[in-house]
Amino acid sequence: GKNNLVFDGKVDLLAPGGNTGTLLLDPQNIIIQAATPDLNGDGTSLDLTTQNIFFADNPGATSTITTPAIIAQLVTGNVTLQATNDIKVNSALTFGTASRTLELAAKHDVILNAALEADGTNSGFKLSADNQVSVNVGATITTTAAGGSIDISAGKNVNVNAALSGSGAPSTINVVAGQDVVAAAAIDVSGANSVLNLIASRDVISSAAITTSGATTVMKLIADNDGTGPGV
Repeated sequence: GKNNLVFDGKVDLLAPGGNTGTLLLDPQNIIIQAATPDLNGDGTSLDLTTQNIFFADNPGATSTITTPAIIAQLVTGNVTLQATNDIKVNSALTFGTASRTLELAAKHDVILNAALEADGTNSGFKLSADNQVSVNVGATITTTAAGGSIDISAGKNVNVNAALSGSGAPSTINVVAGQDVVAAAAIDVSGANSVLNLIASRDVISSAAITTSGATTVMKLIADNDGTGPGV
């Protein structure tokens, strides 16, 4: 196994007699970019040859996963990428397969520097970090079909500096922070029967529009669970 990872291959996760599988990869650091994978962090551009990536191997190395490889994997199953430190998305990623989730989970930060979009029904994104999730300027997260979902959680802060949008009917956006949700960009669900939840143990702070539209949509803003104020 490797503690770092470049993935530029394909594994068939389809199950004709049951639910599709999930591809699980868990190096130390992950960078998602358009091209130039690097399995060992040594510049040799090797491809992944095993699905077992162990934390103890090659500590401190940085790994690269290509967006085309991730999109190809999402055709046959869900994709879960775990890192013991950071995950950075540096290249835009759009996929259209139905009933798929791309999950990014980091023990430190998840940092989005490029846009994510899911266009398939019942598809979306799950981002979680023990420290912070940062959605940086230009790194919009979008779902466009019925059942689309965006789930973001952080042990400390979730920083939203690019729009979060769900336009399918219904759509769901959940943002949960152990400290603060700080939104400097619009957050919107526009399909009927949609749900928007912003939940923070300390504060929900927004300098941009937070909106819902469509019949029987639900918005919940919950803050100050720790009693320190000011809340929303």
